Amino acid sequence: MKKWIDEISLYICSGRGGAGSVHFLRARFLPRGGPDGGDGGDGGDFIVKGDNNISSLGHLAHIKSLMAEDGKPGQGRKKSGKRGRNSYLKVPFSTSLYDTEKSLFLGKVCKKKKTILLFSGGKGGRGNYNFKTSTKQTPYYAQPGLPGEGTHILFSFSIVAEIGLVGQPNVGRSSFLASVSSAKPKIGTYDFTTTIPELARVDVRSNSFLVVDLPGIIQDSSQGKGKGISFLKHIVKCKVLLFFIDGKDKNPSQTYNILKEEIKKYNPTLLTKHIIPVITKIDLCSKEELISKNRFLNCSFISSTTGEGIIELLQKLDMYLK
Repeated sequence: MKKWIDEISLYICSGRGGAGSVHFLRARFLPRGGPDGGDGGDGGDFIVKGDNNISSLGHLAHIKSLMAEDGKPGQGRKKSGKRGRNSYLKVPFSTSLYDTEKSLFLGKVCKKKKTILLFSGGKGGRGNYNFKTSTKQTPYYAQPGLPGEGTHILFSFSIVAEIGLVGQPNVGRSSFLASVSSAKPKIGTYDFTTTIPELARVDVRSNSFLVVDLPGIIQDSSQGKGKGISFLKHIVKCKVLLFFIDGKDKNPSQTYNILKEEIKKYNPTLLTKHIIPVITKIDLCSKEELISKNRFLNCSFISSTTGEGIIELLQKLDMYLK
């Protein structure tokens, strides 16, 4: 099983151009045949291409560098060298490319821009037949091929989903995702069961939308505790955020504020999205407990075990996304 990766840096280079040929025609009845060295072939381009069948950058985990093929050198009888083959790198859609040495954004592979020409191959050198003149009949010079372009490229993949699930560890996000979709996330009673973002499609009435479940957030995640908060980039495109809070939580208002504070430290604009607090595991709570919790937060109540409140929550999401 490939490792799930959303960021990786690789050295990328296009192909070098082939050298031009220094050659002179030698034939039985042409003692002064003259120069006939052919041109070198151009180096191959390096192209990044989006692929729907790839869900992360894990297939690049053990790769340090990638290069396109060099052009072949020219030959006698004015034969040009063969052009180097282009190199195609497949990545998931919504992958951004950055030149780390120049701190430049190079582009984003998306549905509207499925391929990006990252680097063009080096130009092939001209053979010596190009340099024959009236005063220089036997040029012993040909151009070398130009080198390909290359640098370290950061590939950064972001999940695109309409709904983001946020919460502390072990509050029922994975159980909710499994109950409303065909996804099969890892479910357990221990902290940080979800170690990577999980994506699933949910159907509601005649509508469908993508939901992403993130690893748990704890206090000081922004300082590197737990799984950190770097994965929050996967909810940047979300329209609605669900803040999951355990029904047995003694202070849901405080937990809600912790989640908001950690997200604020990552990107304050995320808090401008629609946020719906969701109290989970209500099958384990008494009515009195639920009433007291609703005094602090205008929230939804669900149980992934019994299904209570699930349909109502999905209908609310459907309304927000219309």
